[in-house]
Amino acid sequence: MPKYICKSCKGRRVVLGTKSVKLNIVPRVDNDETIKVSRSSGADPDGNQPGDLYIVIKVREDPVFRREGADIHVDAVLSITQVMLSNVFIF
Repeated sequence: MPKYICKSCKGRRVVLGTKSVKLNIVPRVDNDETIKVSRSSGADPDGNQPGDLYIVIKVREDPVFRREGADIHVDAVLSITQVMLSNVFIF
């Protein structure tokens, strides 16, 4: 029997709780893509290194813009003056 038992884990070698992880989501990430963050998950009870955290991306639909592959589209009504004053080319 050990003399001292940790007050945080009570001898279980694992402390339960939440953890914040900061992510950089790269442009053009798509729906259902998985991002692996090495050594950012919880440690196992044997005291080994933390595991890997896997994040599955879910892209929400937008009421105005639509995504087609890596491109983003929007339907808009423009006057001829707006078209001539902008760099928009209609083919």
